[in-house]
Amino acid sequence: LRQMPFSANSSEEGSNGSFEGGGGNGVAVDILEPVQSKSANCKRFYVEHHLMLSIIYMHSLTYSRVARVIVLYSMMIGQLMVVGTFYNVGEHDNGEDRSFWSTMTGYARRDVSIVILSGLFMTPVGIIMAILYRRKEIPLNRPFVEQLRVFSQNKLRLRIALGISFIWWMFCLYAIAMYSVIFSSNDSFRWIISSAICILYSLVVLESVKVVLKALLRYRKNRIVRPIAIRSNSNSELY
Repeated sequence: LRQMPFSANSSEEGSNGSFEGGGGNGVAVDILEPVQSKSANCKRFYVEHHLMLSIIYMHSLTYSRVARVIVLYSMMIGQLMVVGTFYNVGEHDNGEDRSFWSTMTGYARRDVSIVILSGLFMTPVGIIMAILYRRKEIPLNRPFVEQLRVFSQNKLRLRIALGISFIWWMFCLYAIAMYSVIFSSNDSFRWIISSAICILYSLVVLESVKVVLKALLRYRKNRIVRPIAIRSNSNSELY
């Protein structure tokens, strides 16, 4: 509607906002504006809280892009390790070697369950690591001593997060190296396929579910906090 051409006498009718071919008063544009603003806010919220998309589009002082890349890498190698662990404790396929395509076509229900369980297992790990890598915002309007205290806390928190990440990486990479030696070619094909599907499943499905749950929690919190704020303002005006 914004791109529809105006009539020739639009300069005369600009006060009531009529379009060519109709004598409206521009109400349609006014109706579209809140809808467009809501859709833009939903899109921005999704991008800001999605792990993969936030690395590209969001800049944050409390949760840097480097930290998000570290969390994403930790989740990916963790999923590779967890999927390999499920295949290691289960029965092995030591039959005759099959091709990659025949392994994909022979994908069984057990492989699907391994993908789902591995993604669910790594979701809390990613949340915990994201909490560790978030920094407190330095209060610039507070005294310098308090700013220095927050900076020291952020520095200590970053060291703890990097230490935990390093231990996690060494554990996962050691397990991945062992599984690559132990598994037969058939198990290796299934491991690679399931790990790739698990990573896509986590980034597309589980991350979207996590963003939706965050949005619902924020909406519920706003519905609870807003009436309390309104009542407190009205009480202060009375007194």
